[in-house]
Amino acid sequence: MSSFFRSKMLLLIFLLPMGILASNGDDVTRTMMIFVFQIAVAIFAAKGVGALFKKLSLPSVLGELTAGIIIGPYLLGSIGIPLFPEGLFPVQNGILPVTAELYGLATIASILLLFLVGLETDIEMFKRYSLAGLIVGAGGVAASFSVGAGMSVYFTGLSFFSPVVMFMGVTSTATSVGITARILSERKSIDSPEGVTILAGAVVDDIIGITLLTVTLGIANVVDPANSSINWLSVGEIIFKAAAVFD
Repeated sequence: MSSFFRSKMLLLIFLLPMGILASNGDDVTRTMMIFVFQIAVAIFAAKGVGALFKKLSLPSVLGELTAGIIIGPYLLGSIGIPLFPEGLFPVQNGILPVTAELYGLATIASILLLFLVGLETDIEMFKRYSLAGLIVGAGGVAASFSVGAGMSVYFTGLSFFSPVVMFMGVTSTATSVGITARILSERKSIDSPEGVTILAGAVVDDIIGITLLTVTLGIANVVDPANSSINWLSVGEIIFKAAAVFD
């Protein structure tokens, strides 16, 4: 057994009695002990499955995402186990599917990941390939939006400018700068011309996607229910506001 797996098993063995003791403590203590145990299990699962994917010559981040899906609240996370009758990662009532503590930690981790990637990025090279990234990002958005909206029109029979169709098209454009940057950093390609172009394209993709989402939500609010018409003046105002924010 490798030193990595030995250390993680020792960590879990150490935390298990703590969880048992915390079950008889106050609510704050129990909440924090469950939170620590969740972190330990998440790290162990992510690193373990990530190492497996790496041996298969696949990006380890894909393995970490797969591990998150497996132990998440919509798969194994809600299955009751000893000490956790509702599951280690039960589905929460409300907006967040996990606890606020775990969601907050994940948000901070995402910010730190992007910060570290920014430190590794050559700004001058990023500027040099920004035009290529703009073309790549815009092309990716156009292709994915067209496919998503087109399939929605085909299956629903609604018009192309229907809020439902446009929303499906926008969701098809969604990407993750963090995952893209993580893969490029892992493969030591973040400072290469190709890596910078891909990263710039991902940034542009997100900006255009958020702008399209804003426009879509605006269209949903300006459609006239009486004749299903669209107030294009209001739509133009929404596009101008969204573009001004990102400029």
